[in-house]
Amino acid sequence: DKTRQDLKRIFNIKEIPTLILIGPDGKILSTNGRNMISLYGAMAFPFTEARITEIEATLTKEGERLPQKVQDPKHDHELKLDMAKAYLCDACKRQGRFWAFSCDICNYDLHPACVEETF
Repeated sequence: DKTRQDLKRIFNIKEIPTLILIGPDGKILSTNGRNMISLYGAMAFPFTEARITEIEATLTKEGERLPQKVQDPKHDHELKLDMAKAYLCDACKRQGRFWAFSCDICNYDLHPACVEETF
């Protein structure tokens, strides 16, 4: 249909589904809203580049406060701090995002809070 083709051309859409974020002033905030939400969820609101920069700065500060490596008593290998889009914590079995302690050898991941609980 013509409208669909026009929108794909105007917004330079390469994949479907696509989420175009439009601000209160009617201007385009991002043509990559789908990626913003999949990475940061509701934290990304109001979906501006400034907000994404703020989130990334906060995540960096959080990572700087965590040790780079830990040894968990329930796991044989050393766990390294890693940034992950999504993972399943092997201790509590809940999904995690962002910082994780991971084993490169056997794909074992823990939330930072779950590592702290084991000591």
